[in-house]
Amino acid sequence: MKRAWLALFAASAVGCVGTPSTVTRIVDGRTVQGRFVPPEAYASFVKGAIAEAHGALDEAVQAYETVARMDDSDAEVFARLARVRCERDPHDARGREALAKALEIDGEYGPAWAAAAVCEGGDAGALARAARAEPRDAGVQVEFARALEQRSSAHAAVARERLLALTLEQPESSEALAALASWA
Repeated sequence: MKRAWLALFAASAVGCVGTPSTVTRIVDGRTVQGRFVPPEAYASFVKGAIAEAHGALDEAVQAYETVARMDDSDAEVFARLARVRCERDPHDARGREALAKALEIDGEYGPAWAAAAVCEGGDAGALARAARAEPRDAGVQVEFARALEQRSSAHAAVARERLLALTLEQPESSEALAALASWA
């Protein structure tokens, strides 16, 4: 009888330790419910982000591809993979496949539209979609303002106003301040 109880206890403990289907995270100060992502995927993602930040694009591609194999339903990893592949080679077909996958997962995901702009050589339409989807992303807003500036003097005035508004809203953003300073 004692063995039966131990077996039952062990079986119930294993069930409790299994992989959760959802987890709670804090994103931008908000509590968000989401699906479980293996810690190995997070580790590879961080490795890719660090490599990308240091310009090691081949290493970033490898790391993001590892994440994509572990989690094929995250628009962010496919958007990053597309961006890095297109930065490395604007004609990379696999970069465009990653972009298509990111937009298939979330057609309104701002970073995917920013990646589309990279893949399309600075396409202002893709940057406009990214800017609308990510109004607080200083990097996207600066890229969009620079694309506007190149269109015409009327667009340049709009770009300057966007950058001014961004620096007033986010005075800590070095990207926005540097971009606005370039107008001076």
